[in-house]
Amino acid sequence: MDTTKIVLLIFVSLLLGVFTLYLVEKPPVVEKISGPSGVITQRMSKFVWEANDPDGKVKRMEYRKDGGRWKTFGESDTYVWPGYTEGEHTFEVRARDNNGKPSEIVQWTFTYNPNPLSKIDLKSPFGRIDISTSVFDWKNEFPLEKVQIFEYKKDDGKWTDCGTATTYIWDNYSVGNHTFKVRAKTKDEEYTSVYTWSFEYSQEPVGGEMVLVEAGSFTMSESLDNSSESDSTVITLTNDFYMGKYEVTYKEYIQFCNETGIKLPLKNSWGSNEIPVLKISWWEAVTYCNWLSKKKGLPVAYDKNGNLVDKYGNITDDLSEVVGFRLPTEPEWVFAAKGGKTSNGYIYSGSNNPDEVAWYSQNSYGAPHKVGLKKPNELGIYDMSGNVNEWCNSWYKEYHSNTETLDNTKGIYRITRGGNWNSSRTYIRINNYDAFPPDDTNITFGFRVCRTAQ
Repeated sequence: MDTTKIVLLIFVSLLLGVFTLYLVEKPPVVEKISGPSGVITQRMSKFVWEANDPDGKVKRMEYRKDGGRWKTFGESDTYVWPGYTEGEHTFEVRARDNNGKPSEIVQWTFTYNPNPLSKIDLKSPFGRIDISTSVFDWKNEFPLEKVQIFEYKKDDGKWTDCGTATTYIWDNYSVGNHTFKVRAKTKDEEYTSVYTWSFEYSQEPVGGEMVLVEAGSFTMSESLDNSSESDSTVITLTNDFYMGKYEVTYKEYIQFCNETGIKLPLKNSWGSNEIPVLKISWWEAVTYCNWLSKKKGLPVAYDKNGNLVDKYGNITDDLSEVVGFRLPTEPEWVFAAKGGKTSNGYIYSGSNNPDEVAWYSQNSYGAPHKVGLKKPNELGIYDMSGNVNEWCNSWYKEYHSNTETLDNTKGIYRITRGGNWNSSRTYIRINNYDAFPPDDTNITFGFRVCRTAQ
């Protein structure tokens, strides 16, 4: 064997030895010591780790942020990351030994949220409201084990400890503008950003044009001309209430559809958006009421099953506890249609002459009309006779009580009142009623809103 072959053989053997040594060499190991995780509120984080090489020395560390390019920063075991944006982030680190062999990647994942509290607007007030009690709810996105307490502040008052509760009820604030603020204090003695509600308390009713109907007693009769007492019951209303001055129009309902994504039940082919919205089921009417309540900063009046509820969401049979917008009960509707305590005893709402106050079969030309064109009744409420059938909250039942009561027991039919543009003059009288399944969507069905006066 010549010298050249011997040298070549030795060289190859050395290469194979080095390569084999590289293959059996253990890589460096990186262990997390500390760093952020979960939801955090600070905009700067410190990452600490420990790196070692079982059979050598760690030559350099490398890191990357949010999947970017790897960067080298010597043999440090600490990195401080300031100024990241709001949202989810990842920080990764790895070590390399003298031969450039990398360790496994160690990763931290966290979410920066400068304010981990968020409002729940179901019951919280905003804008102008006309109730002197408000419920403030907030959602805590911060890990509860990291929260020490929540604190609230009313107007320019002092911060007050409310423990770990995420609800506060503020009673009896004064007329005018108010703010309610909440923040969390962590167990690291840090404060989150402040969440603020701003609202104005006014004693004037909100929610479109509403007419106050003062409580009182009246005769509930099924006699169309009020001539019979055998089928009459005296009903006493114990709560003042506000009744919509007009039936809900296409203009109002289209806004509801646009904001909620709910489909318009029937396209308006009559030219004006000031006519009552048509082909509305009872369920669609109460869904609108709940939307309007939330829009006006009020607790909703209905749960998902159509029961009336108080401001805490509890089913109630006491109308004084129902704060949000709702449909009128049948006794409320009749009392308002009769003119309340100022009633003149008319058989139609506002007159004994239907042409003065109603759109019906003999003057409507087979179509609904703009609200408010006819004469109002004694209270200043329009179109309670004719134009569209108006849904009431009440189930169909016999009247057997001399007080207004709620019955949340499920029935089969919900009441409508007032008749419509296709009705004869007989069926637009105040005492006439109909009853339909709540999911029925006849083209003549509409509604107006109501609220208990607080």
